Amino acid sequence: MFPLRVSGKMPLEKIEALPAVIREEVSRGQDVRFDRASFQKFDGPAHVWEVVFHVLRADIGLHMDRQHEVNFALHKRFLKEGIEIA
Repeated sequence: MFPLRVSGKMPLEKIEALPAVIREEVSRGQDVRFDRASFQKFDGPAHVWEVVFHVLRADIGLHMDRQHEVNFALHKRFLKEGIEIA
């Protein structure tokens, strides 16, 4: 589970598309299962989302590798889609 802060100043259609975008990128990973991406709260000009995925093997090294891969994949996809990280 990790928080993800995005700009609340983006067009509504980009904000509404976030769960699907996050699901798609997380689901590309091996040994992971997407759980949810939920709009948790407003924080000034940012929207805070809670992203949850499970690593399917009990291995802290693997977990850290998958977290890195998910973060990097989201960052690249957000740049491509014009989704602003806050």
